[in-house]
Amino acid sequence: MPCRRAVLWAMAVVALEWSASGLAKLAAGPSYFAGFREAVLGMASMMSPPWFERFLERRVLVGDVPAVASLVLWGELALGASFLGLSAALAMRPLPRPALWFGALASAAGCAYSLALSAYMGDIVVPGKANPFYEGVGLDLLLALVHGVLFASFARSLMASPPRPTPKPPGAAEGRVAPDAFPWVGAATALQCLLAYEWLDSAAAKLAHYPFFASHFAEWVTDHAAILSPAWFAALVRASVGLAPGVWPPAVLAFEALLGLALFGSALGMGRDPAAWARLGRAASLGAVLYSALLLLYQGEPLLPFGGEPFDEAVGLNLALALLQAALAWRFFPPGLEAVARPEARPQISSTIGRIIGRRFVFSKRKWASASRTRLLIVDHSVTGVPFRPVSACITRWRASSRSFSDSRT
Repeated sequence: MPCRRAVLWAMAVVALEWSASGLAKLAAGPSYFAGFREAVLGMASMMSPPWFERFLERRVLVGDVPAVASLVLWGELALGASFLGLSAALAMRPLPRPALWFGALASAAGCAYSLALSAYMGDIVVPGKANPFYEGVGLDLLLALVHGVLFASFARSLMASPPRPTPKPPGAAEGRVAPDAFPWVGAATALQCLLAYEWLDSAAAKLAHYPFFASHFAEWVTDHAAILSPAWFAALVRASVGLAPGVWPPAVLAFEALLGLALFGSALGMGRDPAAWARLGRAASLGAVLYSALLLLYQGEPLLPFGGEPFDEAVGLNLALALLQAALAWRFFPPGLEAVARPEARPQISSTIGRIIGRRFVFSKRKWASASRTRLLIVDHSVTGVPFRPVSACITRWRASSRSFSDSRT
């Protein structure tokens, strides 16, 4: 199921972030422990709010500072190993309830730690208030939201009602939940909306400070490219901006706004008409990955997340956005359409969209039938590996499953 695959890869990206950060601290060795207090307080004096700086100085970095440094180091490595193991286990088989509890606790710990790092780095929480030349939502705040989505998914799996009794195959393991108990569709939809919010917030910041953004765009971009970017990319930026300096500010603003709207619309629209919205989702995902790659080159972020400074971000925001968007793009390809087209998937999509926008969608059987006849049940079976069925057989099978779905709802 592509939604399942998308969430698994998103968890792998989270595991990469924590593992790379912990390994960078471990590789620094004694210098990490020796300079921990000075580095943390020096960064807090420049980036953190005053209340958080006082909290670090008076409550955290007192007494046994090496113990705090060790807790940070081994905590990040433990989070990375936990999410890597959970993603690998979820890819192979359904998880027992103890593993679901472990995933919920790991997600809650990662969310709390990411929120603390977000306050430490001074991330802007109010939409549209960030510097128009920087990211709207910082990496730590984005990670906190991603961990929150994963925590809600694990908690929903734990609280899900037990499935209807079905005959167990010989040798089936006891104490495991049903394969569809983890809310893959809901988690993938929520993660996609988070990435859409990243671009919409960035566009809102540019729109709120548009006079400053437009008047300083050429100077700011070329100067920062000369410092941060590779030489060839800095020359390309300088030549491109010099050709039409007045065109780039509105073009960048419009592109980020349209990108966010396309990602948000395709995430929610997959519950109404997957065949129609998947095209938009594929185009928006490709645009988001390419744009994040350009920003990655512009800001000079390392492509390999290992071997960096122990007190810097191991995986930059743009690399994390590109990897997360590439992971979530799985749901927009033909196997994802076939999975969403099944009637049993509709209640989960409906409840997910209803929780996001405040009401529950009522699916029209007439629209669903027309879409199923034309696109949803006739997919590229060379990709899915399912034997080809005639169109009439697909329609008959859909009608029977639709009647059973309606009877179960009543």
